[in-house]
Amino acid sequence: MRTVAIARANTLPPSNYWNRSLGDLAIEAAAPIVADFEAQAVFAAGTGASHVQAHQADFAAIVADRLGLNSRISLTLDAADVSGAAALYTAWIHVRHGLCETALVVAAAKVSDVSEAERLALMDRTLDQEAEIVSGLSFASQAGLLAGYYCSARGKEANAFTDASAANYAAWAKHCEGTVVTGADLRRDLVAALPLVRTDFAQLLDGACAVLLTVDDTKQPAVLDSVATAGDVVALWERPEPLAFRAVSDAAASALRGKAMPCWLEIDAAASVVQVLSLDALPKPCGAFAMNLMGGSQGRGRVLGASPLYQLADAITAKPPCTDLLAVSVAGLGSRAYAAHISRRAAA
Repeated sequence: MRTVAIARANTLPPSNYWNRSLGDLAIEAAAPIVADFEAQAVFAAGTGASHVQAHQADFAAIVADRLGLNSRISLTLDAADVSGAAALYTAWIHVRHGLCETALVVAAAKVSDVSEAERLALMDRTLDQEAEIVSGLSFASQAGLLAGYYCSARGKEANAFTDASAANYAAWAKHCEGTVVTGADLRRDLVAALPLVRTDFAQLLDGACAVLLTVDDTKQPAVLDSVATAGDVVALWERPEPLAFRAVSDAAASALRGKAMPCWLEIDAAASVVQVLSLDALPKPCGAFAMNLMGGSQGRGRVLGASPLYQLADAITAKPPCTDLLAVSVAGLGSRAYAAHISRRAAA
């Protein structure tokens, strides 16, 4: 099997792109890449398209067509908020096993034209619609219950969550020269679901990211060593231990394949409680480690389904560069996780 490299990544900063469509965003992210590289296959995240923009189906075919690509393979993957990770996983397998030489992975979301209530409701779709939604508990309320249970069972204070959020915001502020906020600042925010405040949930924004995978020829900036996925019971309260994020630990172990934990971690999560529990589920690196050095999905805003690809872009653009990274993307309240192990060449 072949080694897979990350040849190029291009992102649009998460924001409100009022005057651009979902297709516009995807093409803007991908066009600079395909101008320099041939893409034999296209893998697209389907959540942003199917859940937000007029229930668009087969988004990969739309992207390939608008880019003028004669790709042999065009597949759309819908795995809720980790659809980008599902597309990346599929693309990595195709390149690694010789089914194609190059694979373009694209994810985009367009939520600026829906209400705040509708944005929040998008996360409700990660729940089991028959077993959980009928109970009347939304994603936000279940996250609050999980956070309260964590504080009670582990003897923790609620500031554990706002402190995690503040660290992400601070990392993003440093990257974009924005304003730093503290955990104390965040604890004065509006209560969303006790003990979580509004800023404990990642803000959903517009954006897009495109990544090109190719067979490694030592000229590429980073190697995608492995991508792995694992799952758990979807309904949070039906799990044997809701605080043990088994999907995260299993996906990370599969991605690392016996290697030591790297000292740079990226965790893509919809809420700070999910990030905290995901970190608890991971083995700790030896010595100090850094997390979400560019703010992660929470600090900079979350592009629904695309954040896993932003993690790869972080890995090859961060300054100072990291040479070893584990990127974990967590679906909903931990029902599924993807983990990618990335090695960056120091000379890149």
